[in-house]
Amino acid sequence: MNVIHANSPCQRVRPLLDSYVSNELLVETTNDVLRHIGDCPECRGALHEIEATRHAVRRAVSTIQPPPELRGRILRSLAGNQPVVMPKRSAAPRWLAVAAAVAAVVLSIGIIRNLTLHRSASPSLLHIGWLDHKECVMAGHIPTTPPARETAVTKLAAYSELLPEIERQMPGYVMRQAHRCTIFGRQYTHVVMEKNGVMVSVSLVRKNPGEAMTPGLHSATIEGTAVYGFETGDHLAFVMANQDKDTVHGLAAKLSPSIRQITETL
Repeated sequence: MNVIHANSPCQRVRPLLDSYVSNELLVETTNDVLRHIGDCPECRGALHEIEATRHAVRRAVSTIQPPPELRGRILRSLAGNQPVVMPKRSAAPRWLAVAAAVAAVVLSIGIIRNLTLHRSASPSLLHIGWLDHKECVMAGHIPTTPPARETAVTKLAAYSELLPEIERQMPGYVMRQAHRCTIFGRQYTHVVMEKNGVMVSVSLVRKNPGEAMTPGLHSATIEGTAVYGFETGDHLAFVMANQDKDTVHGLAAKLSPSIRQITETL
């Protein structure tokens, strides 16, 4: 059972980061970790380092191609409970040498730290968007009666152009909420659209130092919510719904060009 107990926030959170990345924590502990990394650049950097290292290892290992006959030898040995006999060669197989090289890279502290410069979207960045959907939509904080359109536009303030553009790109959906809200100290611009009982969040938040995504859409499924995120200027933008990923991906792909264009002027 993972529950946070220690003297300082960083001391509590750092030992849990590996388990957080592996989705091994209890829900309440995960929420504690998310709250802390949202406010702590040092722990957020440590989390990004863990994620970057895992990503680099997965990417490197995926390029290793063992000899085709090796799989057959392993299966035959398992069936007969016999040891696997490797072929005799004058030098180690190329794939084995590559595997050893990967291990050496992973163990190199300097190279691991450089891997944090890869700007791919980490799970923690997609969690930033999901928190807004969770705290507003999943927690049931959507008004029974949608706000008047004029009220919604006023609440969006500098982001008021978002609402008509989202409505144009999402025909058949009805606006249920459009406001600016603060979740764990970060201010979001949040528009909620509904169709057939499914609510879709379109959320923007200004980036903190060190937060960046590579071009394109990045995705994750977090507690049943399909989350798509992308970077646009000084903002991170997210499209989220408790719906199948293909549908949410389609909405995100349609909305992202318009959102990028609007945020360029902010």
